[in-house]
This record gives sequence, structure tokens and C-alpha cells, in this order.
Amino acid sequence: MISKVNKNMPTRSQTSIPNNNTTLNTEKLPNPVGHRGDVDQYPPSYNTNTVTCKSKPIKKSTKLKVCTYNVRTLASPQRLLELTHALENIDCQILGLAEVRRLGNEIEKHEKYIFCYKGETKGLHGVGFLIRDELRNNIVNFNGISERIALLQIKIDNVDMSIIQVYAPTADSKEEDIEKFYTDLTKAHHLADKLVIVMGDFNAKIGQPQPHEDLVTGQYGYGNRNDRGERLIQYAMEHKLSIMNTYFKKKHSRRWTWESSDGETKNEIDFILTNQRNFINNVEVLNKINFQSDHRLVRASIHLEKPKLSRRNFNSTLRSPRTDTEKAEYLQNLEKNINEQISKLEEEQDVQSYYDCLENLIITNVKTDPQDKSKEHKIFTKRTIDLIKKRTELTMIKKKTKEMKDRTKDCYKERDK
Repeated sequence: MISKVNKNMPTRSQTSIPNNNTTLNTEKLPNPVGHRGDVDQYPPSYNTNTVTCKSKPIKKSTKLKVCTYNVRTLASPQRLLELTHALENIDCQILGLAEVRRLGNEIEKHEKYIFCYKGETKGLHGVGFLIRDELRNNIVNFNGISERIALLQIKIDNVDMSIIQVYAPTADSKEEDIEKFYTDLTKAHHLADKLVIVMGDFNAKIGQPQPHEDLVTGQYGYGNRNDRGERLIQYAMEHKLSIMNTYFKKKHSRRWTWESSDGETKNEIDFILTNQRNFINNVEVLNKINFQSDHRLVRASIHLEKPKLSRRNFNSTLRSPRTDTEKAEYLQNLEKNINEQISKLEEEQDVQSYYDCLENLIITNVKTDPQDKSKEHKIFTKRTIDLIKKRTELTMIKKKTKEMKDRTKDCYKERDK
């Protein structure tokens, strides 16, 4: 029996059969075992840009660029204007200056910078700082130690940092000048904060670091070492300072910081040192600066993280008297102490001395606990503590008699009452 063929049904010849050259749709279909609902397990790619993902905020640290530069001279206003113009495209918040060659110990406010400097000899030496105006509220102190050393103290995100800018005597200077320089540098260290950065023109070549110097140097150096470089290494070891130039691998052409006038001699004599090298994650030499000098600018990238607060550093707040008994005891003690202290003060004392005395008495009496600590409530009574002690002694005995076992049981029963 032959069944009738439906006319609407396509025949074999009319049915399109894919050949080997046809590209099949290989798009991944939803997982039949997966979630059922409004959420598409495989959303279309053209709509993925509308999906927003919530993520935890990343804790950012404060980034700071600190540089040092031997400018050769800033004696004229035109020279200073030329330097500020050259720094417009340089990422640098604090610039340490060597050979400023200006007399005096001054702090000048300019349009975009704050200029601090110290100079004693006309036309020679001098050090200072050029600080961006955005950090003016972070400046704590500027101290010109000498015409070769200046100290800048700043506070950023509760981190106290001291930056010491130096300009060391040249290689042909007298030995007395070198000793005075390091004596003044030690003086600056005593005035500095916990985080210290020492940078500038040291006129010293440390050359290739030695294996026994791994506490103060990395593994990268430039050229050969001279006597001034050996003196710098000794000072770094004495004060536990790391010479950060040696910790970062750079090309040979990006290590030298000074070039002779004929271009034949190149040395690395400008350095950045610190006693906490974890804060510095890069030190680099910048070449393209539109400013005339035989030195190149050295820049350090610093990441300052907010210090974690410890419970040990929290001061207990003063607890004022609350109950009538506490108030009465407080007033009684205060009156007694006031009479004793006032009688000790001389009649010639001024009003401020009396005020300080009264303030100290009030704070001292508030800190005093009005209650007797021996009467404070305790969780265990004396009898319970004695039972626990007695039970512990009996438990420690390995071979117990029947009487000892009975006494141990009695201790447990008495304790649980």
C-alpha cells in the first residue's frame, strides 16, 4: 500500500542539504541542566557592554615624585624662570637643588612653586628646594643647615618625611671640607623624622657594588669607585641608608648623571638614599629637560601608604564621675590637692602658671579611679579559686588513693555549685 504524499511537504530534491563547504552554526546553546529563569546563561555578546560588575575599591597609596638636580646656578630671576618653565612637562612635586648660588636663608612664594634656599658664599655653592604649590600645606619645616645641606620636613597622609638635599665638595677639595660636610649631614640626620631621604650631588663615584655591601647597595652600578665613593659607602652603612640608584636595572646610557664639557667623560655622582627603601619603587635619570646644565635630573617614585593604627597607640578617654558617690569623692580629692598645690606656688608666679596647675589637677583627678580596685566584682570567689587550685593539685597526682579520688570528686561538685 502506497501512502499519499502531502503536496505541501518538500520532496528530497527540494530539501537543501548542506555540503562539506557549508559553515555550520557552532554557537553554544544554553545548558539544558542549567538555571531556568530570567537570567540568560549565555547572553549575546553585543549587549555585554551594558553589564556592570561591582568590585571592591582598590586601596590606593599616595604617589610622590621627588627629584634632585644640580642646576649650576639660579642667581638671576631669569634663570629661575627658565627652570620653572622647563619643569612644566616633568612629573615632579619636590625638586632638590644643588649649586643655587644665592645668598641668604629664604622661602619665596611664586605662582606655581615655593622656593626655599640657603647660601653663604657669593656666587658659590648653595642648596634648596622647589616645591609645587599644591603641597604648601604639607610643609612642616625648612632648615638650612649649611650652604651645602638643607633639610625639608613634610607630612603627607599622616606620614612624616624628611628630605635632605646635599651638594658635596668636589674631588679636589680639602679633607677638612669633606669632614665638615659629613658632620653637618649627621646633624641633619639627628633633626630628621623616621622616614629619611638623602639626595643630591655627592661628587662621588661608587662604581660597581661589592658583595659585602648588599645592606646598602643593589647589584647595579656604573664606572669605577674613587675615594669619595668609598666615603659615601661608609656613611651609608653607618646610618643604614640604601643607595637606591643601584637597585634598579637601567640601560648604560641612562645611568650617568654628569657629563664633562667635551662630552668625553660621564660619571654617576648624583644619588638618592633612604633608610626605608620599600617606599621607593623606581629611580630613573631624565635626559630630555630644556635647561642648561652639565648634570641630569634624577627622580624617585615614592608610594606612601597610610600607617596602620594600633590599639596600643590609642589613649584611653577620660571617664568623668557619674554616680553621686564618685562626684563627692572627686570633689573631695580635688579640693585637697588644690590646697596643697596652691600653697607650693610662689606669689610671683603669673596667671598662666596658676592656670596650668589647675588644669593638671583636674585631669589628674579625673584619671584617678574613685573606686577601690580591691572591691571590684570578680567572676570567681576566693573559695572557688581555692577549689580549682586544690583540684589541679590532685589531678596532677598519677597514683591516687581512694581518699584522693573522693576528694577530687568533692572538688568538682563544690565548684559546680
